[in-house]
Amino acid sequence: WAFRVPAFVMLAGVFSSAGPLGPRSLRTLLQSIVLPALIFSLLFSLENYWLGAEFTVHVVQLPWTLWFLMSLFFWRLLLPLVVQLRHPLFVTTCVALAVGYVDEFGMAFSASRTLVYLPLFYLGWRIGQGSLRTWFTSRWSPPVAVAGILASCVVGLLWHREIKGNWLSMRHPYSVADPLGLEWAWVVRLLVLASAAALVLCLLRLMPRRRLPLVSAVGAGGFTVYLLHPLVILPVREHGWIARVNTPFEIVGLVLCAVLLTLVL
Repeated sequence: WAFRVPAFVMLAGVFSSAGPLGPRSLRTLLQSIVLPALIFSLLFSLENYWLGAEFTVHVVQLPWTLWFLMSLFFWRLLLPLVVQLRHPLFVTTCVALAVGYVDEFGMAFSASRTLVYLPLFYLGWRIGQGSLRTWFTSRWSPPVAVAGILASCVVGLLWHREIKGNWLSMRHPYSVADPLGLEWAWVVRLLVLASAAALVLCLLRLMPRRRLPLVSAVGAGGFTVYLLHPLVILPVREHGWIARVNTPFEIVGLVLCAVLLTLVL
């Protein structure tokens, strides 16, 4: 969560447009984001019903991973307004930190995540417009990027049990149980967002500029994989097969199954 979700957000920003939302662009948003979200929300409900749960129609809060589509729709709507601000990154970051003190911004309409991740989406758009060119072209940046990725792996291995899930999910207001206290909870969120942005920049710096066999094709189909994979994973998870994975051999097998599923989808 500290890395993969920000990576999705920033990459979505890289390939987004901040142009005026006319009828044609709005129709494209509805067809490419809203329609798939509604269709796959219905498929989730049908699959859950097949697994024994009550049939539910999700509108305000989309199930499982589909929150990202709802947030993506709002990010695309907000981006033309955000770029008109004098200091967009500073303003959106302040909003992301302040929204944790407002209880009304939660999981409904993915409001909390939309506002918290908005500065990363804007940063991704700036990268797509050619910003940070020195970072992406200089000779000194690849070793720094490698060091950043390795450092994040070390931090994850050593301290992953001490990191609270609500620090990373960005879907709930701050809690009084936060170790730093409610008045300093925004510092934790700022550190999480800043480290996530730095890690995604390291990842992007290490990406080859040329197309790679198989890898580029799978990457281009990432949206399809994203939409389809929960429908496969849901019954596997509900039957407890993933929870029973404990040994290193089983974990390696699970990772290989994930890679195979990605290729198939």
